[in-house]
Formats: sequence, structure tokens, C-alpha cells
Amino acid sequence: MRCNVFDRRGALAKTQDKGGMMVTCFTGPSVAYTVFDWVRNQQGCANLLTGSAITVIVNILGKAGRVSSAASLLRTLEKDGFEIDVYAYTCLITAYASKGRYNDAVSVFNKMQRDGCTPNLITYNSMLNVNGKMGMPWSRVNALVDSMKANGVAPDLYTYNTLITCCRRSSLYDEAVKVFDQINMAGFFPDRVTYNALVDVFAKSRRPEEALQVLKDMESNGFSASIITYNSLISAYVRGGLFEEALRLKIQMVEKGIKSDVFTYTTLFSGFEKVGKDHITTNLQ
Repeated sequence: MRCNVFDRRGALAKTQDKGGMMVTCFTGPSVAYTVFDWVRNQQGCANLLTGSAITVIVNILGKAGRVSSAASLLRTLEKDGFEIDVYAYTCLITAYASKGRYNDAVSVFNKMQRDGCTPNLITYNSMLNVNGKMGMPWSRVNALVDSMKANGVAPDLYTYNTLITCCRRSSLYDEAVKVFDQINMAGFFPDRVTYNALVDVFAKSRRPEEALQVLKDMESNGFSASIITYNSLISAYVRGGLFEEALRLKIQMVEKGIKSDVFTYTTLFSGFEKVGKDHITTNLQ
């Protein structure tokens, strides 16, 4: 079956039923949406609107910031009898999350399950990230992981990294360490993201010594520290009132060839000014 569609220049294009290929040849979100809608309303072209094509258009609209349009499209397609699969739902959840619309992401997640659509690994990872952004209780996060495993979806390294990140807001350093220990047990190896996340958890928990030890472990395992690592460490020492140690970390960072950024200076300035050491801030380079 062939269905003729026009490209953005008005030239006639022939598109076969090859999943999302029908939409991906149109890169602009407005053009892609127009073509998709045109095909949907053409007699004999409905078979082109496969799950892949629906997922692609939702992804295009989501990345263009047109999340409401993507959600409206899925509702319309569902009313017209099209089946919305896990990939389209996941794209919409990810799009909502990227715009900070976390409650909407949760609503889509709940709806897909009510409709009998089982979340996949990417769906669960996206929802764990949403739970972390919303500051949900650890019991709620754990319940999501339990649901994930009950549906036969095994966590990956991204899952574990996200779980550690979820521990930051409530200073759940004990829980973060337990998750870290589970990584090796699950057959994975911590990466730079893992270590940076754990450093940040200890930093926000006002436990600078533990954060520094994570840095040492990180480097001993072949991962070089970044500005993100050092900013978390410096913040930890400033929070703990250990200003001289924070300044030494800044010097160590520069010696390693890592340039300070606005966050580095802001953290140090605010810390020294609070204790009346304004004269030191003038020497910060």
C-alpha cells in the first residue's frame, strides 16, 4: 500500500508503510504534525499510522516543547480507535518531565497502567526521575521499584544512579549507600554519574568527610573528578562551616586543571562573608 503525501516544498513524496519513516522525513514539528494529521484523515492511509509513527510524532512534538499538542493528539487517536503503546506513553511522560510538569507525567503513567499498558524500563526510569524531582518519600520511590520488578523489568545502571539522586533532597545518605552497594551485586559497575550523585548526597547531608572519601574512591577507580564533583564537595565543606578546607579544595581543583565556575565562587563568597572573612574573598581567583 502506498500513500502519496506532499513534502514542505510542495513536491509529491511517496511513502511506504515503514513504521515511523513516514513522519521522520519531516523534521519540523509543525510540518510533521500537519503531515501526520493529513495522513490520518485520508481514506486508505490509516494503516500507515503504526505505533512507531505515533511514537515519532509524539517525540517530535515533545522535543519542540509542544507537550500539550502531543497529549491532545494521543487523546484524539485513542478516541478514533488507535492503540497507544508503551513507547508513545513513555515519550509523553518524558516530555512532561522535561517541562517540569511532573503531576501530568504521573497522570499519564497511572492512565497507561489503567488501560493495561505495562511500563518498560525507560518508563520506570523516567518515573523514578519524576519522583525524585517531586521530592517524593523514599517509601514511594521504593514502591515504584517494587512494581518495576514485579512486572519483570530489571533495573539498569541508570535506574540505580537515579535512585541515588532521589536520596539528595531528604539527605538519605544511608539509603544512597545501600543503593550503591546493590550496583555491583546486580552486575554493574559505578560510573562517573554514580560517584557524582553519591558525592552530592553526602554534600547535601552535611557529611563532607564521606563526600571526600567518595571522591578518592572515584579517582582510584579510574574516574577523574569534574567541576560538578568539586562544587558538591566545596558546598559540603561550606555548609559544615569548614571554610579553610573548602578553599583548599578549590585550590586543589585548579591544580588539576579544572576551572572554577559561577557556582564555585558564589558558594565560597557566601560562606566567607557569613563568618566575616571578607578579606579572604578578595584573594579568590
